[in-house]
Amino acid sequence: MQQSRAQQRALSTASRRNFPGLMALYEENYMRLRRLVPRVDAIDGSAVSRVSGCVDLHVTIIERARYTTTLRLTYAFTDGDEVRYEPDLRIRVQHDARTAEAMEVHMGRGRYHFDARRTLERCWERNRFLHKWLGYCLHRGHRFPGRSSALAASVD
Repeated sequence: MQQSRAQQRALSTASRRNFPGLMALYEENYMRLRRLVPRVDAIDGSAVSRVSGCVDLHVTIIERARYTTTLRLTYAFTDGDEVRYEPDLRIRVQHDARTAEAMEVHMGRGRYHFDARRTLERCWERNRFLHKWLGYCLHRGHRFPGRSSALAASVD
């Protein structure tokens, strides 16, 4: 699939670690999240995407407001009686601005350990991780039910 010049410019801007680049990354995250969860308004509490050969992907609505939705996106690994949520992201979707920002990323294992400091570098780390993980989830075939236009239209 070929990218338009506008998409190429947006990706080029998103690769710069400055404020405009971070905003472009938020926009890219929104577009990917919209493909993954097209009807965030249709999710009543939580939903699970199941793909053969993959770990189940869970989305939980934490808070709904007029222009924003805060959600949790995670895998749930079971080991006997223990359940481990990893990666565990809290994401704020700004419907009017069409952006999605990873507010928190928790990893119990692995190399990613983020703190809650809201510096530009920390925002970059969290949101670059969200960008990569959304791409991976989409590539693996994860989708939550609904039409893709509904996330943008959910507060119109």
